[in-house]
Amino acid sequence: MHRKVISSFLALFLVLGVIKGQVSDYPHEMPTFPFIQYQQNQLEWYGDSLPLKQFFKKLDQLIFRGTGKINMVHIGGSHVQADVLSGRIRERFSTLFPGNRGSRGLIFPFQLARTNNPPNYYVTHTGAWRAVKNVGRESDVPLGLTGMAVITEEMGASLTVYLKKERYPAYDFNHIRVFHGRGPQRMRVVIAGADTLGVRSLHHPEDGITEFFLSSYLHAVTLQLEAVDSVPGPFALYGIQLEN
Repeated sequence: MHRKVISSFLALFLVLGVIKGQVSDYPHEMPTFPFIQYQQNQLEWYGDSLPLKQFFKKLDQLIFRGTGKINMVHIGGSHVQADVLSGRIRERFSTLFPGNRGSRGLIFPFQLARTNNPPNYYVTHTGAWRAVKNVGRESDVPLGLTGMAVITEEMGASLTVYLKKERYPAYDFNHIRVFHGRGPQRMRVVIAGADTLGVRSLHHPEDGITEFFLSSYLHAVTLQLEAVDSVPGPFALYGIQLEN
């Protein structure tokens, strides 16, 4: 059985997740340089160290017993959006021990918002979408946890997410959590081809969350909008969390 680690890096712009096993002991080896004082590279913990000890205790349980999960939160701006440091941390944790099964975590269709997208996934779309961002002066919708939102009023509009496998861990997923507007919606999100994928869905309109549980692992998925009543209305998307 695969051991499971779920790591979600939250940011003003991006939430991303987790840990995936690799065959190599250390596939992300970095070159060394004589002018760097590596002995100075250490973590300093100020105040009570109990939270850190609890983290290592959970890590031990995960490695030696194969039980539990670890969630990591990374808060930041454009440097987190680019998934450079966050992505490196996720990759490093994937090399701690073999047999991990992890996830990419929360992503956002930055390409739709005409801003930089992390290199390990990309998004295509159909229909007309507009974006609002936390760097703008005004917004007609709440921005949610990613600091951005993309909005459409077109029934049948869709987003397709592709996770790249080249040079990255295979963050295959079988659990999708979509963050959207709260309360009754005139349009709802569904998975294209749900009948063949064996999809079970849960809707939490009061929390603005729709969840999908799949019978198999995927590295790409298409989310589509369908009308709930005869008059379609705006649908605001805040993020998509890909887990397993």
